[in-house]
Amino acid sequence: MPTTRGSNINCIASISPLQLLSFSTHLGSLKAVDFERYLNEIAEGLDRFEIRKAVVNIDNAPWHCKAEEQWRTICERFSQDGTSRDWKLIRMAPYSFSCSAIELFWSAFKEGVKREFRERRAEILNSMPTAAETLTARRNRILTDVAQRQSVINADVRKLQAYFQKVQGVIAKASNGEDMPIGR
Repeated sequence: MPTTRGSNINCIASISPLQLLSFSTHLGSLKAVDFERYLNEIAEGLDRFEIRKAVVNIDNAPWHCKAEEQWRTICERFSQDGTSRDWKLIRMAPYSFSCSAIELFWSAFKEGVKREFRERRAEILNSMPTAAETLTARRNRILTDVAQRQSVINADVRKLQAYFQKVQGVIAKASNGEDMPIGR
Protein backbone atom coordinates (compact mmCIF):
# COMPACT_ATOMS: atom_id res chain seq x y z
CA MET A 1 0.00 0.00 0.00
CA PRO A 2 1.27 3.47 -0.80
CA THR A 3 1.98 5.64 2.23
CA THR A 4 0.40 8.71 0.63
CA ARG A 5 -2.87 9.31 -1.18
CA GLY A 6 -1.19 10.89 -4.18
CA SER A 7 -1.82 14.32 -5.64
CA ASN A 8 -4.87 16.35 -4.70
CA ILE A 9 -7.63 16.80 -7.22
CA ASN A 10 -8.64 20.45 -7.30
CA CYS A 11 -11.96 21.51 -8.76
CA ILE A 12 -12.79 24.88 -10.26
CA ALA A 13 -16.34 25.97 -11.09
CA SER A 14 -18.44 28.95 -12.00
CA ILE A 15 -22.20 29.13 -11.53
CA SER A 16 -25.13 31.37 -12.34
CA PRO A 17 -28.62 31.17 -10.81
CA LEU A 18 -29.66 29.04 -13.79
CA GLN A 19 -26.73 26.78 -14.63
CA LEU A 20 -23.27 25.49 -14.01
CA LEU A 21 -21.25 27.67 -16.39
CA SER A 22 -18.05 25.66 -16.14
CA PHE A 23 -16.48 22.90 -14.10
CA SER A 24 -13.07 21.31 -14.35
CA THR A 25 -10.78 19.14 -12.29
CA HIS A 26 -7.03 19.54 -11.99
CA LEU A 27 -4.61 16.92 -10.67
CA GLY A 28 -2.02 18.49 -8.39
CA SER A 29 -1.73 21.96 -6.94
CA LEU A 30 -3.13 24.94 -8.79
CA LYS A 31 -0.88 27.70 -10.01
CA ALA A 32 -1.60 31.25 -11.22
CA VAL A 33 -1.34 30.10 -14.84
CA ASP A 34 -4.09 27.50 -14.21
CA PHE A 35 -6.34 30.18 -12.77
CA GLU A 36 -5.66 32.51 -15.71
CA ARG A 37 -6.71 29.70 -18.07
CA TYR A 38 -9.84 29.26 -15.98
CA LEU A 39 -10.66 33.00 -16.06
CA ASN A 40 -10.53 32.70 -19.86
CA GLU A 41 -12.95 29.74 -19.66
CA ILE A 42 -15.31 31.83 -17.51
CA ALA A 43 -15.25 34.68 -20.04
CA GLU A 44 -15.83 32.22 -22.89
CA GLY A 45 -18.78 30.75 -20.98
CA LEU A 46 -20.26 34.19 -20.30
CA ASP A 47 -19.87 35.04 -23.97
CA ARG A 48 -21.27 31.68 -25.15
CA PHE A 49 -24.37 32.06 -22.96
CA GLU A 50 -24.63 35.75 -24.02
CA ILE A 51 -24.40 36.95 -20.43
CA ARG A 52 -23.65 40.66 -20.76
CA LYS A 53 -23.69 41.57 -17.07
CA ALA A 54 -21.89 39.40 -14.53
CA VAL A 55 -19.97 39.53 -11.28
CA VAL A 56 -17.18 37.01 -10.78
CA ASN A 57 -16.40 36.44 -7.09
CA ILE A 58 -13.00 35.12 -6.09
CA ASP A 59 -11.40 34.53 -2.73
CA ASN A 60 -7.82 35.19 -1.71
CA ALA A 61 -6.33 31.87 -2.75
CA PRO A 62 -2.63 32.14 -3.66
CA TRP A 63 -3.29 31.36 -7.33
CA HIS A 64 -5.64 34.38 -7.55
CA CYS A 65 -2.72 36.79 -7.01
CA LYS A 66 -2.89 38.43 -10.46
CA ALA A 67 -6.62 37.98 -11.05
CA GLU A 68 -7.59 41.65 -11.43
CA GLU A 69 -4.92 42.32 -14.05
CA GLN A 70 -5.71 39.06 -15.88
CA TRP A 71 -9.47 39.79 -15.85
CA ARG A 72 -8.97 43.31 -17.19
CA THR A 73 -6.89 41.92 -20.10
CA ILE A 74 -9.49 39.23 -20.83
CA CYS A 75 -12.36 41.77 -20.80
CA GLU A 76 -10.43 44.05 -23.15
CA ARG A 77 -9.96 41.16 -25.56
CA PHE A 78 -13.66 40.29 -25.50
CA SER A 79 -14.72 43.94 -25.94
CA GLN A 80 -12.92 44.17 -29.28
CA ASP A 81 -16.02 42.79 -31.07
CA GLY A 82 -17.98 45.94 -30.13
CA THR A 83 -20.47 44.10 -27.86
CA SER A 84 -21.13 45.89 -24.59
CA ARG A 85 -20.27 43.76 -21.55
CA ASP A 86 -20.36 44.65 -17.88
CA TRP A 87 -18.23 41.90 -16.34
CA LYS A 88 -16.83 42.68 -12.90
CA LEU A 89 -14.33 40.78 -10.77
CA ILE A 90 -14.78 41.11 -7.01
CA ARG A 91 -12.38 39.74 -4.43
CA MET A 92 -14.37 38.48 -1.43
CA ALA A 93 -13.28 39.30 2.10
CA PRO A 94 -11.91 36.40 4.14
CA TYR A 95 -14.56 34.29 5.88
CA SER A 96 -17.42 35.66 3.77
CA PHE A 97 -18.93 32.23 3.11
CA SER A 98 -22.52 33.42 3.49
CA CYS A 99 -22.06 36.16 0.89
CA SER A 100 -21.00 33.89 -1.96
CA ALA A 101 -23.25 31.46 -3.82
CA ILE A 102 -20.25 29.49 -5.09
CA GLU A 103 -19.21 28.79 -1.48
CA LEU A 104 -22.67 27.35 -0.80
CA PHE A 105 -22.27 25.22 -3.95
CA TRP A 106 -18.84 24.03 -2.75
CA SER A 107 -20.21 23.10 0.67
CA ALA A 108 -22.94 20.89 -0.80
CA PHE A 109 -20.49 19.55 -3.42
CA LYS A 110 -17.92 18.52 -0.78
CA GLU A 111 -20.56 16.76 1.33
CA GLY A 112 -21.69 14.81 -1.73
CA VAL A 113 -18.13 13.92 -2.77
CA LYS A 114 -17.26 12.67 0.73
CA ARG A 115 -20.44 10.60 0.92
CA GLU A 116 -20.07 9.04 -2.53
CA PHE A 117 -16.33 8.46 -2.16
CA ARG A 118 -16.96 6.62 1.13
CA GLU A 119 -19.51 4.43 -0.66
CA ARG A 120 -16.98 3.61 -3.40
CA ARG A 121 -14.00 3.05 -1.08
CA ALA A 122 -14.26 -0.73 -1.40
CA GLU A 123 -13.99 -0.38 -5.19
CA ILE A 124 -10.59 1.22 -4.68
CA LEU A 125 -9.27 -1.06 -1.96
CA ASN A 126 -10.68 -4.46 -2.98
CA SER A 127 -9.02 -4.76 -6.34
CA MET A 128 -5.34 -5.31 -6.91
CA PRO A 129 -3.26 -2.65 -8.63
CA THR A 130 -2.23 -3.54 -12.17
CA ALA A 131 0.46 -2.36 -14.53
CA ALA A 132 -2.27 -0.37 -16.31
CA GLU A 133 -3.66 1.28 -13.17
CA THR A 134 -1.99 1.77 -9.80
CA LEU A 135 -4.00 2.14 -6.61
CA THR A 136 -3.30 5.89 -6.63
CA ALA A 137 -4.37 6.21 -10.28
CA ARG A 138 -7.58 4.27 -9.49
CA ARG A 139 -8.28 6.55 -6.52
CA ASN A 140 -7.77 9.65 -8.68
CA ARG A 141 -9.93 8.27 -11.51
CA ILE A 142 -12.78 7.43 -9.12
CA LEU A 143 -12.46 10.74 -7.27
CA THR A 144 -12.55 12.66 -10.57
CA ASP A 145 -15.62 10.67 -11.63
CA VAL A 146 -17.32 11.40 -8.30
CA ALA A 147 -16.46 15.11 -8.57
CA GLN A 148 -17.91 15.34 -12.07
CA ARG A 149 -21.13 13.64 -10.96
CA GLN A 150 -21.47 15.79 -7.82
CA SER A 151 -20.94 18.97 -9.86
CA VAL A 152 -23.99 18.06 -11.93
CA ILE A 153 -26.07 17.01 -8.89
CA ASN A 154 -25.30 20.22 -6.99
CA ALA A 155 -25.86 22.43 -10.05
CA ASP A 156 -29.53 21.53 -10.27
CA VAL A 157 -31.42 24.76 -11.09
CA ARG A 158 -33.45 24.61 -7.85
CA LYS A 159 -30.27 24.29 -5.80
CA LEU A 160 -28.48 27.06 -7.69
CA GLN A 161 -31.42 29.41 -7.21
CA ALA A 162 -31.52 28.53 -3.51
CA TYR A 163 -27.81 29.37 -3.15
CA PHE A 164 -28.30 32.77 -4.77
CA GLN A 165 -31.50 33.52 -2.81
CA LYS A 166 -29.73 32.70 0.44
CA VAL A 167 -26.90 35.08 -0.43
CA GLN A 168 -29.38 37.83 -1.35
CA GLY A 169 -31.10 37.34 2.02
CA VAL A 170 -27.81 37.59 3.91
CA ILE A 171 -26.79 40.72 2.00
CA ALA A 172 -30.20 42.30 2.65
CA LYS A 173 -29.87 41.60 6.39
CA ALA A 174 -26.37 43.04 6.45
CA SER A 175 -27.53 46.14 4.56
CA ASN A 176 -30.28 46.65 7.14
CA GLY A 177 -27.91 46.17 10.07
CA GLU A 178 -29.66 42.95 11.14
CA ASP A 179 -27.97 40.01 12.83
CA MET A 180 -26.12 37.75 10.43
CA PRO A 181 -26.69 34.00 10.36
CA ILE A 182 -23.79 31.81 11.46
CA GLY A 183 -23.02 28.66 9.50
CA ARG A 184 -25.43 27.43 6.87
